[in-house]
Amino acid sequence: MISFHDILVLMEYGETLMPQPQNRAVYEELFDAFLRIYKNN
Repeated sequence: MISFHDILVLMEYGETLMPQPQNRAVYEELFDAFLRIYKNN
């Protein structure tokens, strides 16, 4: 059985992306769409 620690060891990533304040309106719109889809499933 795989554990949470095993997953962290198996993951590879190159960079951490940070939200851009100037895109807040887009983030909010997309998050609202995500919530609607999530609630309908």
